[in-house]
Amino acid sequence: MKEELKKDYIRYADVETKEIEWLWFPYLPKGMVSIVQGDPKSGKTFMLIDIISRITRGDYMPFSEEMFEMGNVVLLNSDDPIEYSLKKRLELQNADTEKVFTIDENTKKLYFKDLSRLEKLIEEQKPLLIVIDPIQAYMGDGDSNSMVQVRNALAPLKRIAEQYNVSIVLVQHLKKGNETKAIYKGAGSIDFVGFARSMMMVIKDIENDERLFLHSTSNVAKEGHCLSYRITNDGLVWLEDKGEVNVNEMANQDSNTKFENAKNFILGCIASKGNISATELQQLCNIGGFSERTFNGARSYLNKNNKIHSIKKNGRTYWSLSSPLDDNVQSCNVESEVLEDDKI
Repeated sequence: MKEELKKDYIRYADVETKEIEWLWFPYLPKGMVSIVQGDPKSGKTFMLIDIISRITRGDYMPFSEEMFEMGNVVLLNSDDPIEYSLKKRLELQNADTEKVFTIDENTKKLYFKDLSRLEKLIEEQKPLLIVIDPIQAYMGDGDSNSMVQVRNALAPLKRIAEQYNVSIVLVQHLKKGNETKAIYKGAGSIDFVGFARSMMMVIKDIENDERLFLHSTSNVAKEGHCLSYRITNDGLVWLEDKGEVNVNEMANQDSNTKFENAKNFILGCIASKGNISATELQQLCNIGGFSERTFNGARSYLNKNNKIHSIKKNGRTYWSLSSPLDDNVQSCNVESEVLEDDKI
């Protein structure tokens, strides 16, 4: 009797249906790879350190009555030294550092093509979360712009996540450019996005002195709310659950540039008029293409920093310069085509 040949196919009906397990719903699924994107110094690493710290304590999830499962975490970070930065941040967030591990890369660098040391660490310490920061540092000689090489490099991470039911988070920098959709803003191949089951982004909102944590896309659940936080000398503090937001709109604010442009525009308008009514200034900024939120933030900043001040005249508010314009700000040659309230 001939030996029965092993089937090299799978019948869908023979596969057991499973429910997704969550480390942090709906942001971090277990057994899968997620990505957190952000510019350098945007606060993405500090935010992840806070999440790590909460896991080591079994503390509450941000803005939730649910608590994280307590357990070990692996933090791989090639940018920040442990002794000068990472451990200090962990301690600021009250982490149990007995539960935080990394790979010793002093003698041998870790790359995606050989994760045997990482697997050994997983088998011994059974972490709930693995953070790899940033992706590019662990690509080795792989081309992060190549679709094929990105898929091949990340494939072992998918296997590890599934085999050990661990949540893996990759940190990705943003590329320079004018992409309109959040999912296209990550540096390297779009296949990073295609590979990840959950994609998040951290951006600075300097108008409100806060960072925004955005859930840009998910293949396994409806995207979560936008969360805000602030980084202080005493550590990271979560501020507000901002609910559902338009991620593409938020990611395209280019806050730094627009905020600076709005400040200069306001200064230029006031300089050209001497004194300008609050109504006319508001309408000129609308014509200039600045949102009300950006305009109010820029005006408030200039007022607090003694660049401009308000005066009352005939029951109306006017704005004036408090000091001469800086060399990099030019007086705007604005036309008086904006109708004031009493002239309409």
